[in-house]
Amino acid sequence: MEIRLLQSFLAIAEEGSITRAAELLHITQPALSRQLVALETELGCELFHRGKKRMELTDEGLLLQRRAVEIVSLVSLTEEELAGHGAELDGHISIGSGELASTGLIVDLAAAFAEEHPLVTFELFTGIADQVTGRLDRGLLDFGLLLEPVDVARYEYVPIDIPERWVAAVAPDDPLATHASVRPADLEGRVLSLPYRAGVKSILGNWLGGSLEKATSRFSVNLGGSAAPLVEGGHAVLLCVEASVAHWDPRRFAVVPLEPALESSTVLAWKRGIRHTAAVQAFVEFATERLRRS
Repeated sequence: MEIRLLQSFLAIAEEGSITRAAELLHITQPALSRQLVALETELGCELFHRGKKRMELTDEGLLLQRRAVEIVSLVSLTEEELAGHGAELDGHISIGSGELASTGLIVDLAAAFAEEHPLVTFELFTGIADQVTGRLDRGLLDFGLLLEPVDVARYEYVPIDIPERWVAAVAPDDPLATHASVRPADLEGRVLSLPYRAGVKSILGNWLGGSLEKATSRFSVNLGGSAAPLVEGGHAVLLCVEASVAHWDPRRFAVVPLEPALESSTVLAWKRGIRHTAAVQAFVEFATERLRRS
C-alpha cells in the first residue's frame, strides 16, 4: 500500500468529492479516480458510497481513514526527524494532555525550550489519559500529561506539583449554584455526568459513597467541554476537574467546589526503554530539571 494512495484517499474523504480533492492535490480528476480504484482493488472492498452530491465513507472506509491518518502522520514525523540532524538542535516534539491546570505549566516549559531552540516545533494534542497513553504507545506522541490514576509502569515520568481540584458544574439557576460547596448528600436524586475513565469514576464513586446509589450516572464524557450542553440545559450535574471548565462563561454556568475537598495529581510521562530523537531527549532533560526544581 503506497503512502501516496493513502494521502489521496484522505483528501477524497476530507473533501467528499474527487473533483475537489484533485484540485487540492494538483492532479487531474481521472488520475485521482484511477488511484482510488487501484486502492479499492488492492484492499478488495469499496471505500466510498458514491452519491450524486457527495462521496461518503463506507464502514471499511472509516476504518481505513482512522489507520491512514496515523500512518501518514508517522511517515511525516519520521521524515522530519531524519532531516533534523544539523549543527543546531531541531526536530518535532508532540505532547498530549487533558484539560488540566498543569497544562499551562507544560506549555510554559515548551515555550521556554522553543526560545532556546527556535528550530524545534511543538504539537499539542488534547484527550483523556487513555487516549494520550494509546498515542504514546503507538509512537504518535512523545510526552503525555496524565491525570492519575494511570498505569505508569511502561513510562518514565516526573510528577507535577499542581493539584487538580474537583468541582461540580451546574446551570446558574440550579439550587446548587448558590452553595459554597457541594457535598455527596446534595447530589442524591440528581442526574450526574461523570468522566469516561473507569479509574476516575472509581475515585468519584468513593467520594460519593452511598450517595452514588441514590443518584443517576446517566452521562459519561471524555472531556468536560462535551458536557456543556447537558449542564446548561439543566439535564445533569457535571463532576470534573476545575481546569476543564475554567473557560466556561460564568453567566451560563456555576462551578462549585466539592466538600470534602477532592484533588488529583498529574505526571509528565514519556515512553520507557526507547531511543528518543535529540530534540525529545533534550526536552526530557529540560523539563525534568525544571519540574523537580519547582
